[in-house]
Amino acid sequence: MDAVETSYLRALLASPEDVDVRRRYAEWLDARGDSEKAEFIRIDPTLWRLDCVPWLESDSEGNLAGYCGSFPKLRPLVEAHRAAGSARERGRTLAEGIDPAWTAVVASLGCPFEPFGFFNNAKVPVACAPGDPPFAEPIGTRGPVVCFESDFREPDDYSEGLARDLGFLATLDLADCYYGAARCPVHPFLTRLDARSARPSKADVLAALRPLKFDGFAEGRSYRDQVHRDFLEQYVFPHPEEDVFEVVRVIGEGAEEFDDEDEDDESNRDVDETTGVHGALREYVGGDLWYVLLHTRPVAYEPGGPAFPEYVVLFAVGRSPHGDRLVGVVTHQNCHNLCD
Repeated sequence: MDAVETSYLRALLASPEDVDVRRRYAEWLDARGDSEKAEFIRIDPTLWRLDCVPWLESDSEGNLAGYCGSFPKLRPLVEAHRAAGSARERGRTLAEGIDPAWTAVVASLGCPFEPFGFFNNAKVPVACAPGDPPFAEPIGTRGPVVCFESDFREPDDYSEGLARDLGFLATLDLADCYYGAARCPVHPFLTRLDARSARPSKADVLAALRPLKFDGFAEGRSYRDQVHRDFLEQYVFPHPEEDVFEVVRVIGEGAEEFDDEDEDDESNRDVDETTGVHGALREYVGGDLWYVLLHTRPVAYEPGGPAFPEYVVLFAVGRSPHGDRLVGVVTHQNCHNLCD
């Protein structure tokens, strides 16, 4: 890729909402004979945004009447999604003849940031209310990829390594998280990483995920304020004296052994980490894969009653082989099902 095109991609990444950047890039592509890429650039970037509608369609075999009846806010999203169907299909056809790493960048980081509250088959279009996700910075989407609001907003953030990460994420055949009452989709995830060594520490991983320290857990119950006495350790080890399971696990060569995990316990072997998405992630990062669980903001289900988290957010992430980024997947699940 030549320097001129790289400069356009840098500008698009930093200012995806700037229609003039997109127009100038498309005109430049047309002038050099890249008509398919020019046409792809002109497609509304929000068409590639992570959307609950196609996922629900696969769940209901295309019949969304039941979902729309239960969740009235879903109907206008369904109508908008279907109205843009021909443009979306044209974009997919164009993408078949274009470098997949390029389309992955344009469809994701070329799309403006949109706050994201997750969704599942029991709660759509949004499961988490604003302020519920357990992060110190808004989490959202750039196209089909989940990231944080400040991620990849500088021109210098673009690199061929970033394009490779996005291209890899686009190849993952993502399924759902079934470990609870709800069926929750798994999404591609990418964020920056400030690590002090080639192998990030637990502190590095947690800093990259920007967890928010919550107060106000129910006294005398499973969730108590003193859990937060040691901010790092409460996310790294389960406390034997408390019924709290906010755990970070690391899988891979040279993985740390945790005294509180029984390697012979079959419950620790529910996931085959050598195949499927887990295997693909491990092979791509070429090293440790971290699993992180964070509770959403506790809420009281009855006036004056104790507050409990409704959901947990789950990550599987590793260090990119192409730069200082965490690359992986993210999902959520009902806390009372998963944690019990």
